[in-house]
Amino acid sequence: MVFASSTEQTGALGGLSGADTICNNLASSASPALEGTFAAWLSNSTTDARDRIPNAVFKRVDGATVADNLADLTDGTIDNRINLNENGLAPDDVHSFTGTNTDGTKSSDTCLDWTSGSGSDLNMRGKTDQTNSKWTNENSEVCDHASGIYCFQIS
Repeated sequence: MVFASSTEQTGALGGLSGADTICNNLASSASPALEGTFAAWLSNSTTDARDRIPNAVFKRVDGATVADNLADLTDGTIDNRINLNENGLAPDDVHSFTGTNTDGTKSSDTCLDWTSGSGSDLNMRGKTDQTNSKWTNENSEVCDHASGIYCFQIS
């Protein structure tokens, strides 16, 4: 399962583990609660987002398939937009932090490994309303601009 977060924050997420905590808190407080453990679709300077999630079928909370497997997720297009949050509603903002290139590898723009909310640092972000490569790799933005995150079920 995959969802776009209902909350937005600056790039000071507390690193990958802080972002994962956000995903898991949102999943457990969803109505109804989402089962399992979730990880944020984020890369940092040492970790690629594609290595943080399993090779599985990825479906939105409404059951629509996003990608058939990890290779499909990172081939430049996805089957359906990741445009629903943990409650099955459209997120307020269409932008999501990713720090991730189209192929699932790390971008150089990661808000200092998701510890900076500064307007002088950059992040790569995606758009929840896209099915092309822009879902994960639309453009770079300053880290003080609040955005959501994508959350993927990992177990």
